[in-house]
Amino acid sequence: MNGVVVKQGPVIAPGVPLAWQIVGVRDLDGDGRADLVWRQTQTGDVAAWLMDGVTVRQGPVVSAGVPLTWQIVGLGDLDGDGKVDLIWRQIQTGDVATWLMNGVTVKQAPIVNASKVP
Repeated sequence: MNGVVVKQGPVIAPGVPLAWQIVGVRDLDGDGRADLVWRQTQTGDVAAWLMDGVTVRQGPVVSAGVPLTWQIVGLGDLDGDGKVDLIWRQIQTGDVATWLMNGVTVKQAPIVNASKVP
């Protein structure tokens, strides 16, 4: 954007398979630049693209094969360590869980609420 005028930006990665969807944009590695959190809608894999502007610097898979009944519903620093954490919701039971993260490494994965929220 340039004010209210849309400017075309560069293509970051042409031809990303449609089964991969961006589920969040936050600074995961603390470099001050937005990174991309992806979810593979057929396998459940979770990946992160650590970005350097519009260049993918690193693209690790954070976790493979997470059950599809768990969906990422938010990102934020839940434990106050300055790192972005992932918030999950189990779509059949209503359970809420977090992945407390250290960059792209899951350091702890507690269930926050094991019962349905009214």
